[in-house]
Amino acid sequence: MKGKSLTIDEVREITVNNSLVVASVLGTLSYVLSLLRFLKTGFNYSFIIEFLVVAGVIIITLNRSRLSGSFKTYTFICLAGLLALSDAVNYGLFATARVFVILIPFYAIFYLSLRRTLLIFIFAAGCLLAIGFLHHKGILSLPHTHDPAVHSKKFYPWINSTINISIVAIMILVVTYRFFLTFSGLLSDLEISNKIISESERNYREIFESSTDSIFIVDLNEEIRDVNHSALRMFGYAKEEMERTTLADLSSNVPPYTKEGLHTLFVDVLQGNEILFDWQTRKKNGALFWTEIAMKKASIGGNERVLAIVRDVNEKKETALQLENYKNRLETLVRERTEELQQANKELIAANTELSGQRSELQSALLDLEKAQNQLIQSEKMASLGVLVSGIAHEINNPLNFIYGGLLGLENYIKENIMERKEEMSPFLAGIQLGAKRAADIVTSLNHYSRRDDLPRVPCDIHTIIDNCLLMLSNQIKNRIEIEKHYSREPFTLVGSEGKLHQAILNLLTNAIQAIQDKGTITIVTAVSKQNITLTFADTGIGISPENLQRITDPFFTTRDPGKGTGLGLSIAYTIIKEHDGTLEFESIVEKGTKAVVTLPLSNTDPA
Repeated sequence: MKGKSLTIDEVREITVNNSLVVASVLGTLSYVLSLLRFLKTGFNYSFIIEFLVVAGVIIITLNRSRLSGSFKTYTFICLAGLLALSDAVNYGLFATARVFVILIPFYAIFYLSLRRTLLIFIFAAGCLLAIGFLHHKGILSLPHTHDPAVHSKKFYPWINSTINISIVAIMILVVTYRFFLTFSGLLSDLEISNKIISESERNYREIFESSTDSIFIVDLNEEIRDVNHSALRMFGYAKEEMERTTLADLSSNVPPYTKEGLHTLFVDVLQGNEILFDWQTRKKNGALFWTEIAMKKASIGGNERVLAIVRDVNEKKETALQLENYKNRLETLVRERTEELQQANKELIAANTELSGQRSELQSALLDLEKAQNQLIQSEKMASLGVLVSGIAHEINNPLNFIYGGLLGLENYIKENIMERKEEMSPFLAGIQLGAKRAADIVTSLNHYSRRDDLPRVPCDIHTIIDNCLLMLSNQIKNRIEIEKHYSREPFTLVGSEGKLHQAILNLLTNAIQAIQDKGTITIVTAVSKQNITLTFADTGIGISPENLQRITDPFFTTRDPGKGTGLGLSIAYTIIKEHDGTLEFESIVEKGTKAVVTLPLSNTDPA
């Protein structure tokens, strides 16, 4: 077993197993020799008991590694007692197997207490005395082969007795030798273990004492059990003085670094936590200094202890505290300066807000002024255009009158002089008359468009106004756009400014015509209800996007290229319709077209 340290339980197990092997071998030899006695004395029940005992010992020996030591001990004691007592019952004083009673206390002491071992042995000895008493009274008798007279002449009882005593002696000798051999190995292992432990202790002590940090070993009652030299130097105590104090006694007792505070941390360590913290401590001379303490629970020498490692961090802590003070002062200065800057910023924001409001007001006034100026310019241009159109219409009327007069004289001349050529000349006369009439209609439309805004409102034929506008725009419509008209036949009376309504509808139609890039259709629908007349102008143009649809009536807003639109057409139309207490709404789908819906209130006067 060299190279391996044995425990006392392993020694007992080895001793019991070795004794079982010896008992099995010697018991088998003894039983074989007893068979010679069977040839001379004949059958006796003791042979069966001896066989059972030997067989039981052999079975236990073969299974010794799987059986517990106490079970093997109890079984062996029972088998040895059975063999000794049965032999005493059968042979009385001539029973040589009584000597096996000696094995009962020998085996029992391995796994049983001394008291129980003595009780078992006393019980076995009492049984032997009881059996002897029964033989003495004649209640039990000896076999005829063991008659004292005959027995004195026989030698084999002495042989049996010698063999049994020799078996017991050899077993005791072998077991005792193996026990002491194993025990001496155990002692040798213990000596080696002690050397290793002593070496470890020396190494531990050397490390313990060579540490520059203070090391405290504290029991669960917070009493200091051991310290290294660094701790004695750090706190200025002698070792005997240090061992009469507690770790809490080294606190400065300046709140929160009190004994109670350290006790709370100590309790936390006892619950299995490892902690590291800064602490203010006190030397023996009363000087205070800062330390860093690491504490953890540990098992030292088989006892639960708390290991505390204390490091002097006074210089670092003082520097940190100074830096903290500087930091706090700096933060205070920064905070004060920040508050001043914030106050100044608030004042600047307030001033900026006021200026921004004034700027917004100025911008709004400027926009209103620009809008008013543009509208004024546009009004002047429209007024000038109206005067110009009125003059042009008057000038055109004069030649038209000459044309109509000449046409009438030509017709009379043909009737009087060349009646036979009337049919040939009729197409030419009709063409001249149609052209003159068309020119007259255009002049009439221009007169409607150029009427003054300040004239009183009069009943207006909205359908005629629409037709006049289409006539003025015929040059843009011709051969490109198809006009579909669906006029209501319901009678109605619409009172308003004919010139303004003419301008509004002209702008709506112009916008629809410009939205159609190639060919398309403009559908005009009128519908009359009790209170209103609704005009719908639907084109198949490019449409208007949703984000622009909300802005198309804003002044100067246009989606056309620069120079191709002022952005005032729909704005003027919207303003005119509003002046007539009406509404103007738009619906549009991109690439599908736009629908403009005009709703105008009707007069309550019945158009008689």
